[in-house]
Amino acid sequence: MEKEEEEKLEFDPNVLREFVNFKVLKKKKKVEIYKGPHEAIVVLYDTSGSMTTELSEKDDIPRFCAVNAFFNAFADKTVVFTKTRVHLVKLYFFGENITEKLDFTDDFEAFKKQIDEFSSEGATRLFDCMGIAIDDLIKIKEKYPKIILRMIALTDGGDSNH
Repeated sequence: MEKEEEEKLEFDPNVLREFVNFKVLKKKKKVEIYKGPHEAIVVLYDTSGSMTTELSEKDDIPRFCAVNAFFNAFADKTVVFTKTRVHLVKLYFFGENITEKLDFTDDFEAFKKQIDEFSSEGATRLFDCMGIAIDDLIKIKEKYPKIILRMIALTDGGDSNH
């Protein structure tokens, strides 16, 4: 019967040192929490004289009433999303004159209140109002670089001022 010889392994302490000094480095992802508003919306509301005319020949509803209903629904729907995101709204009335009715705010009840204060006047200065709104959006983007910008213009026609 043959005797099996066991092979003896010699321990090398240098191998252990390499393992003792070995560190697992995990890359940590830097998570930034954005605390600013997520969206800025400038609303342009046509208050020209034609907005008091009927929406269509079949309806006796003035155009501004339809616009008010739209903006009230818009405000209500936007508020639903404010649980996870901050939305800012700014309101301009434009007709013969351009009037800032509400500066950027997250108070959509104040927005709805201003919408209900419609009063009609002359021409339609749509392009001038759009230019002012663009300037406002540029300024807020400088303050909050990650903000999403929107402009909503409700009008029944083109610019009658140019």
